[in-house]
Amino acid sequence: MKIIINMKENLTLDINPRSARFREADWYKPGLKVVLGGAGGIGSYVAYYLSRQEATIYLYEFDSIEEHNLGGQLYTTDNIGEYKANAIDKICRSFSNVNVLSAGKFTETSSTNDITISAFDNMKARKLMFEDWRKRETREIFIDGRMNAEQGQIYFVTKGREEDYEKTLFEDSEIEDLPCNYKATSHCGGIIAGLMVSGLNNYIGNIESMKKEGMEYRDLPFEIHYILQLFQFNIKK
Repeated sequence: MKIIINMKENLTLDINPRSARFREADWYKPGLKVVLGGAGGIGSYVAYYLSRQEATIYLYEFDSIEEHNLGGQLYTTDNIGEYKANAIDKICRSFSNVNVLSAGKFTETSSTNDITISAFDNMKARKLMFEDWRKRETREIFIDGRMNAEQGQIYFVTKGREEDYEKTLFEDSEIEDLPCNYKATSHCGGIIAGLMVSGLNNYIGNIESMKKEGMEYRDLPFEIHYILQLFQFNIKK
């Protein structure tokens, strides 16, 4: 799509129709490299939202899709039996024409990026990913999302907040064993994923505000905890 920006000189500018509604946003950075861990109840939606912004997504995920995943994750009945990494790549290409690059299973030898998002469903992988990100001299932000059927927690970890985040980590054996039919819902996953991507956008917007005068600072809390039953959001700076 071409838009005329100067009638007198008849200058035109190529506009990507998929991003025309928000392309002037300070956080819009096509090609922004993001490492994402997990493509389940949170990660599948995070990947979709990031693809809408044309990010470059490196996904760590090795599970396949089972029928019970459909109630809480961004997959269709046609995806049953597929690997999640392959299915989310097809979904993002269909919606956004953006590839999701598969990086396999996250292990002790795997690598993160300066911008890393954890959407794993277990603490072991979450810890491994955080520890690798923390070793990076150029690290910027580590975003961690956790959820059950109607509650969610998000942590936005920047340099200097690593020890605060470590206090939130525990062993998988300490997690309360909820009924298998009350562990995830698609609307809860979509909400937490949207907040995670919004926090990333605020972080990027703040970097841009340092370069330009007159730009407003965007809020970026350390923790968000929400309870949907009560419509209650607790925010910790």
